[in-house]
Amino acid sequence: SPNNLKIRLALGAKGLKYKRIDVDPTDRAAIVALSGQPLTPVLKHGDRVIFDSSAILRYIDANFREGAPLFHADRDKMKEIENWEMSFRTAGIEPIGVVFRQFFSETPDRSACAAASRKLNTFTATVEDRLQQHEYLVGDRLSAADIIGAATISMGMVNEEREKAHPQYAKAMAFFRTHLSLGEGRDKTREWVERILVFDRPS
Repeated sequence: SPNNLKIRLALGAKGLKYKRIDVDPTDRAAIVALSGQPLTPVLKHGDRVIFDSSAILRYIDANFREGAPLFHADRDKMKEIENWEMSFRTAGIEPIGVVFRQFFSETPDRSACAAASRKLNTFTATVEDRLQQHEYLVGDRLSAADIIGAATISMGMVNEEREKAHPQYAKAMAFFRTHLSLGEGRDKTREWVERILVFDRPS
């Protein structure tokens, strides 16, 4: 999911080593025992347990200061990062949610998936415009806005290479590759997403 991916990207961007533990989606007992709730990602750092991807991003940035910061000391830029974050967590994630629901449906609605692709293309117009002028979404360096955005938009850019890189999720990845597309006129967005995805590497 984009939420899991954004944490892997953040850890990779900060150069932090970590142990990844995949969770069986049909058996969430271990996650509930660890964190009191069933959703991933969950971060365990020493005796601390943190859930919710936004909370984990902030925890990583506040507690591992040696790496490049994901958030910003400047108040205006920090608010800009948070505005992008809200946008990706609402309108940006909506088309991905539609396709996930169709993936789990016994009779997927192709027209709903096509509409989701159009919504993703419309949503990313602002991203494309921003990237025409800047290398990153906020300022002149990578920030949490880029990590959150790339993790979200990448679901409309699944290719066979990514599918093969994640065999445990091959069925879902294949469905997204077939049913969700970023669409035309998003060259800068595609280049930016691919640039961020390099941080999703084995720990």
